[in-house]
Amino acid sequence: MKKLMIAALLSWSVTNIAFAEVPSRASIEHLAKLAHVEDTLEQTFRDSFVLSASEMMVVLIQKQNPQATPAQLEEVRQLVRASMSEVAKQLLWDHPEFKKQALNAYVNTYAQNHTQAEIDALIGFYETPEGSAIAKKQAQVQQQFARALLPYSNAMGQDFIKSDENKALFIELGEKIGKILRQ
Repeated sequence: MKKLMIAALLSWSVTNIAFAEVPSRASIEHLAKLAHVEDTLEQTFRDSFVLSASEMMVVLIQKQNPQATPAQLEEVRQLVRASMSEVAKQLLWDHPEFKKQALNAYVNTYAQNHTQAEIDALIGFYETPEGSAIAKKQAQVQQQFARALLPYSNAMGQDFIKSDENKALFIELGEKIGKILRQ
C-alpha cells in the first residue's frame, strides 16, 4: 500500500510539472509594462554599450600612448562616452526593430523559464506599491551596479592586456582576422 501511494504521488507531481502552463504573451507583455522593462532595457543597453566602448578606447589609447597622462585619458573617456551615448541612442533604442527584438527576447526568455502562475505572481507583486517602487528603481540599480564593477573590470582588462601571453593571443587573433578579411 505504501509503495502504491508513493507511486501515485510521484506520478501526480511529475504530471503537474510536465503540464505546467506556459505563460501567455499578453501576460508577459503586461508584466514588462508593470516592471518598466523598456526603461530598464534602454538604460542597461545604453550604459553597458557606452561604458564598455569608452573603457575599451581608453585602454587602447593608453596602450598606444604610454605617455598619456591620467587627465588626458579622462578627457578621452568623457569624449568617447558622450559620442557613444548618441551612437547607442541612434543604433539601439531609437531603432524600432531593436525595441521589437528586445521585447520578443524578453517574452521568449520569460516564457521559457516561468510558468503562468509565476508570471501571475510577479504581476501581482508589481501591482503593489512596493513592487511598483522597485520596478521604477531597477534601471538606476543596474546602472549603479555596473558602475560599481567598472573599476574592477577595467583593472582586470588592463592586467589581461599587459600579460605577454595575452599580447601574443591578441596578435595571433589580429593575424587570423586579417587573414579572413584578405580572403
